[in-house]
Amino acid sequence: MPEKNWVCYSAIIASFIQNSPFIDGLKLFKEMRRRGLRVSQSTYASVFRSCARLSALRLGCQLHAYALKNRLGTDIIIATTSKDMYAKCQRLADSRRVFNSLPIRSVQCYNAMIVWYIQNSQGCQLYGLAIKNNFQYNVCVANAILDMYAKCSAVVGAQGVLDEMLRWDAVPEKEKEANQSSKHY
Repeated sequence: MPEKNWVCYSAIIASFIQNSPFIDGLKLFKEMRRRGLRVSQSTYASVFRSCARLSALRLGCQLHAYALKNRLGTDIIIATTSKDMYAKCQRLADSRRVFNSLPIRSVQCYNAMIVWYIQNSQGCQLYGLAIKNNFQYNVCVANAILDMYAKCSAVVGAQGVLDEMLRWDAVPEKEKEANQSSKHY
């Protein structure tokens, strides 16, 4: 290509990250920055994913600092992928700091934090945070917490969550009825 813009670079970087040549994606990102091209949210997300898979914490921290400097730190895409990068690099305190900095936390953000805390035996603290923010009745959050207790063989905790759940699944009743009626044909 005679002229390469930030869209072209972003697409190739994302392709590298999705297909495992993580180092090549990072090299291309470096070339993109050297040319002074704009870095989009999706490019940051790809590079944070690459850093997470390579456990390249130092580079991930530098990129996160750059995003913060450019006032992109609370962008939901950048914050979520940087939070995940910190967690995958075993820096849960930093991951939690990014999570806490988000002005709006989605169910997906809570679920991702629950997963990382589960893997590091600190899920009960996050469950307390879900209760504090009135997310314990959200079906997705409750299911993630229930799954956490089950994977930790904490039967009493799992039973407590199950007893408090208002709904036991995320499939609406009308959809269940449609699925049931389609089985008869």
